Amino acid sequence: MKKELKSYFKKEKQKEYFEKYYGKITYFGDYYKIYEVRKILDKKIEKDKLRRGIDKFLVDISRSSISTVKEKYSSYYWYKYTKKLKELNINPILIPKNSKVPSIIKNPIF
Repeated sequence: MKKELKSYFKKEKQKEYFEKYYGKITYFGDYYKIYEVRKILDKKIEKDKLRRGIDKFLVDISRSSISTVKEKYSSYYWYKYTKKLKELNINPILIPKNSKVPSIIKNPIF
């Protein structure tokens, strides 16, 4: 990349920086209720241990907070689960199951 100011204003560079820095705050993927996530996990993940681990991970986040769960889980499992959720386009922040909103909300940012 040329070290010129106009190089930094290209759409590709904007998207790269946005995902790199803002993605750490809001996370990638669409928002789901736990029921919908479980259906996706059942279809897409064959390994039972991984599926149960991600489910517990998401439930822990919804019961407390991302910061609390990040401290609770080892960095290995944190990155493993968040990477898999990103691949599946699932945001780790769940929609509360009793809320009067749709079961799936597309992420308006990504």
